[in-house]
Amino acid sequence: MFSEGMNGTIWRNPEHTMEQGIMRKHPHNRLILGTLTVLLAIAAAKTSGQTLAHRYSFNEPVGALTFTDSAGGAAWEGELHGAAYLDGSQLQLDGFGSFGALPAGIASGYGKITIEFWASFSDANPVWTRVFAFGSQDGAGNMATGLDYCHYAGGNWQNLGLRTTAANVWANNPGGLNGQTDVHVTIVVDPDSDLMYYYNGTAIASNPGVNGDNGQVPPLSGINDALCLIGKSLYEVDATLLGSIDEFRLYDGAVDSARVAINDAAGPDQYVADAGALQSVQLTSPVNPLSVNQESQQLFTGDFANVTGVNLILYGGASFQSSDSNVLTVTPGGLVKAVA
Repeated sequence: MFSEGMNGTIWRNPEHTMEQGIMRKHPHNRLILGTLTVLLAIAAAKTSGQTLAHRYSFNEPVGALTFTDSAGGAAWEGELHGAAYLDGSQLQLDGFGSFGALPAGIASGYGKITIEFWASFSDANPVWTRVFAFGSQDGAGNMATGLDYCHYAGGNWQNLGLRTTAANVWANNPGGLNGQTDVHVTIVVDPDSDLMYYYNGTAIASNPGVNGDNGQVPPLSGINDALCLIGKSLYEVDATLLGSIDEFRLYDGAVDSARVAINDAAGPDQYVADAGALQSVQLTSPVNPLSVNQESQQLFTGDFANVTGVNLILYGGASFQSSDSNVLTVTPGGLVKAVA
């Protein structure tokens, strides 16, 4: 077994080293058998490669029929359909035909795109409800081309799909989000690097890569995004979403993991363009003590000048080492396993 014990912190600039004592319990004493060391090298301004193009915060007065784009301007204003309504801070969708609509052409003009949202999902959603779908339909009411994300696909999966006339590709993973609240999802489509993937909160939910009839990610220009829907599928047979959207953002470019970590810590109601200087760090062992063969993911967070509680493992620049792998092992991402 081991218990957490901070046995010293050494600060270096720009690298920081934090050492965490790993202990075995005995009936009458404790012996330090090994040390878990965190090496930290954080750049002051790490995020790059993307521009916030559209931001919908849904904070219009109750009764409003449209919602503004605070980043893209009035030309990109969204509108409500069916019984969808704004409650002053969220877009509310009833699952009985309500949805939001964005102007046409919101996705197809980018070489790379990131779509980010915060949402809560009822556990009553049937499979294949979509959080968003941007594309076109054929005469039978099916998707002809499009980019969409489903939080609860058949078999309790999440699914990110991209269909053009030349390819049909997707990235998915087991572990749907039905019934979960205050979920933060960030979706990245990067045809230049042949990648499609997404994050849930602070963890990569789908490993970078793609599956499909044609394994290569096609250009977004192959989408005819005449219909840009929030809470509705491009397949008419699919149900509309039952839940709420707190914020919805689109970026020109591929958002990196540092930006995901900052946005996750900041939450949906503010956009922190620059995190500022790192001011303090916190290392926590959630499972403590740890039995032999038991594992525990360490939590390593940082407080910056403009945002606190940032996951430094996701942000980048943090790595873990064990001084004695015969006592414990640790992955570079901080998953500790007690060996002896």
